[in-house]
Amino acid sequence: MALGDQELTGILYPNSPGRKYALEKARLDFEYLVSELSRRGVTRTLLYREYKDNNPGNYYSYSVFCEAIRKYSNDSELTMALSHEPGEKAFLDYCGDKIPIYERRTHKVSFYAEVFVDTLACSGYTYFEAHRDQSQESFTGGIVRGFDYFGGVVKTLVPDNLKAGVITNSKTDLKLSRAMMELANYYQVFVDPARPYRARDKAKVEERVGYIQRNVIAALRDRRFYSLDELNQTFAKMTDEINAQPYSKKEGSRTKAFECEREYLSSLPLTPFVYGTWKFILVPSNYHIELDGCTYSVPSEYRNKKVEVKLSEKTLEIFHCGMHLATHQRSYTPGSVTTQNPHLHPNHRSYLASLDKDALFGKAKSVGPSTYEVGLTVFSSAASGESGARSLYRMLQLEKLYGSEELERA
Repeated sequence: MALGDQELTGILYPNSPGRKYALEKARLDFEYLVSELSRRGVTRTLLYREYKDNNPGNYYSYSVFCEAIRKYSNDSELTMALSHEPGEKAFLDYCGDKIPIYERRTHKVSFYAEVFVDTLACSGYTYFEAHRDQSQESFTGGIVRGFDYFGGVVKTLVPDNLKAGVITNSKTDLKLSRAMMELANYYQVFVDPARPYRARDKAKVEERVGYIQRNVIAALRDRRFYSLDELNQTFAKMTDEINAQPYSKKEGSRTKAFECEREYLSSLPLTPFVYGTWKFILVPSNYHIELDGCTYSVPSEYRNKKVEVKLSEKTLEIFHCGMHLATHQRSYTPGSVTTQNPHLHPNHRSYLASLDKDALFGKAKSVGPSTYEVGLTVFSSAASGESGARSLYRMLQLEKLYGSEELERA
């Protein structure tokens, strides 16, 4: 849409109907300008330079040019394309409305599910899912699954001031939660929380939150869900439908807009970020730490030192002064002991090597057939393979006292 002086004056000076320009200026094609500004690297300065070159001596000043675009944008849905570059930002928030999850046996409400919303700033393409709560684990998990849904990573995350992500956000101080900092470092994204009480900072996600409350949560008001998985399966079927809804004031949809934005997203890492809880533990003299009834090894040189442990669903990671020491598969069997051979003290490693079953029977056979037969009996009658190996080891140690001939005759 191209505008001349009269129309442009109406946009810039709506309360000054008598203001006139001395000369007719070259018209501004706002639809073209807005479309170009949505492309990577295109700026108002570049477009203004092209506008001047195409209309020598007959153009508006740069300030009028920018002000006209800004005012035009405020009256259209195209603000999205002007305000945000493709792949630049994603807004994060929770809906105010919640969905009850029922207990299957009693049919009473077990808890109310939170609805997490993740919206790309440029296209408005949106991912949403249900959470049990607004904990750090739920919040970071939603962000990770949002990246997976988009198929890439934005440059900046803009969360509302949720406790799961933002501890302090003032003019002089910004402090993120540890989980949020770890996620940002893992995906190499910048976190720029919305300013408190500034709704325009998160207008895009507020609009989508309202839409989801009206068109998803309200639409499901008469259905009963008995688990988060059941609710999220329903959400998964609705997500693509919501994004494919046509724009109300222009052609296309958020799905169509996302097709152009997708290429600007950064690649996903090979494995997704995993949330974990942290604990400080003093390593005992046996250099094995105990967590939830299970025991895990630490390199022996860190005995009697404090280590920091990150516990996730599948793994346990051990750090000392920020340096990674070990990763174990997490065990859920009470009393289990997980030991990595490189963690052993050299003396202990040598001793365990001496309990190798094949080596022990090879030694017994070298002493003689009688020793070998007795060794088989000793090993098989033991309560476990480890105790059998220890018994056989002690028996073979008699060779050092009496010699192999005496041991064989015995």
